[in-house]
Amino acid sequence: MILNRVNLLKYCILFIFVGISIFCAYNHEFWADEIQAYLIAKNESYTNIITNIGHQEAQPILWHLILKIATDISGLDTNILFISIFFMTITIWLILFKINIPLIFKILIPFGYGFIYQYNIVSRNYCLAYLALTLVALLYENRHIYTWRYAFSLLFLAYSTAFYTPIAAILGIFWFIESKFSKKYIPHLTMLLISAVLLIWQIFPISSILLDDRLNTPPHFSSIFGFIFFNQYALFNIFIFCWFIYILLYETKSKIEQIKLNRLFLILCICFFYLAIFIFSSAKPHHENLTFGLLLFNLYIMPTSWSKNSYIFFIFILILHIYWGYCAILHDIKTDTASAKSVYLFLKKNELLNKKIHMVGYQTLPLFEFIDKSQTTLNKNDYTYATWHEDDPNVFNNYSKRISPKYDILVLDYIAYEVFFNNKHEFSNFEVYSFNNSIPHKDGLGFNQSLFILVKK
Repeated sequence: MILNRVNLLKYCILFIFVGISIFCAYNHEFWADEIQAYLIAKNESYTNIITNIGHQEAQPILWHLILKIATDISGLDTNILFISIFFMTITIWLILFKINIPLIFKILIPFGYGFIYQYNIVSRNYCLAYLALTLVALLYENRHIYTWRYAFSLLFLAYSTAFYTPIAAILGIFWFIESKFSKKYIPHLTMLLISAVLLIWQIFPISSILLDDRLNTPPHFSSIFGFIFFNQYALFNIFIFCWFIYILLYETKSKIEQIKLNRLFLILCICFFYLAIFIFSSAKPHHENLTFGLLLFNLYIMPTSWSKNSYIFFIFILILHIYWGYCAILHDIKTDTASAKSVYLFLKKNELLNKKIHMVGYQTLPLFEFIDKSQTTLNKNDYTYATWHEDDPNVFNNYSKRISPKYDILVLDYIAYEVFFNNKHEFSNFEVYSFNNSIPHKDGLGFNQSLFILVKK
């Protein structure tokens, strides 16, 4: 690769991206979602991850297996943030040097909210999703030449996150249709079908309570509409979505011959994905970035000749994402995004770490970054996430059973605290301390991870 001025600029962008990422990693406090995956990788066997965890998490097990392998190789309590940074760095390198898009887009995309923070510093399986999308886009033009590479990239996309599994399925179906059902593609299709069956088996809930919760719980429409109309990030992404449909239908001049088929595929993907987000996920910010990733994927695979106004508008979109990324990083560095560290320091200062700590609630999991399971009321063979999970973490009756005055020290998250508050007369001989460090970001870029300590007098 000739190191001309353009390539030198690209390497500078990559270097700045990695530098910002490492700096933020050392200032980031784990969210519950991050530490949960790490605790699973650290404490569970490969057999249990393959046979049980997928059912429990409703997500493919690829991320947990990667964390498990990394943990076993390092032999240490490795910082999982560097694993997500590693995958996101590969993604940025591919965008800078391999994806054929205008240079100004390559300069701006790496520093957007999803790339620089949400799927980079917040270490979750979605970092795999962005990489998988980029690999599929890279192979898309030659998908009928490098057939096995494309098939494995679709497999990677499906196993990166359950949200992208339908996208991988639609891509695979259209790919097979484009081949005019050639026998050459039967081995590829067979592999993908077998993998799809295994994936469905892995994420299908085996608990009747979880199954009922996932399939029969009415969508939280009030939450959805509130998020859409009062959160500028979600509202603007919907506006982007409408604009991108306009681009696809009226402005795109594609080199792809089967333009109608491909446009139909793209529109189906986007519509299906938005349906999945806003109906089944209550429109959470970290899922919103998956949507933006899909829009970028459309940009990658559709050679375009846009109007000047659309070109400028897309640059404006990317600049806004950079602003959101800046706000999120600043918020993460200046404040505690979780309350676990404050709780640990309080317990240490008051010499309470020598007593068994009873933890209740999903948001108490980050405390395991500072204490060992032996310091809690969990038994040796209990799951570390037994602090919150008893078939269904949203069933308040289970929380009520776990919150008991028989313990000397209880740590509750804000949901468990609501249950406690309704029965606080049973805890008249307890002192209550609150740690509300993690006030959600004003644009919905953070989550409430407040914790409460109950100490027996």
